Amino acid sequence: MCPRIEEGILKEKVELMKKDMIKNSVVMAVGAVWQKDGKINLDKLLTESEKLMYEDKAAYYKKFGIDRRK
Repeated sequence: MCPRIEEGILKEKVELMKKDMIKNSVVMAVGAVWQKDGKINLDKLLTESEKLMYEDKAAYYKKFGIDRRK
């Protein structure tokens, strides 16, 4: 969670983290969401970020031809 962060800065930080992970041979699924207004619905944000994380994970498996069901 990064309170009071601008959307562009959040996106930059996520991309930098992904580049660092590649550089350091770290594999981790990432899901990040940004909300403009101060009205935080934490459950909604967590659900959306989790969805994006699982999409990122699935993309990794597809890219490398890994069948998780085996």
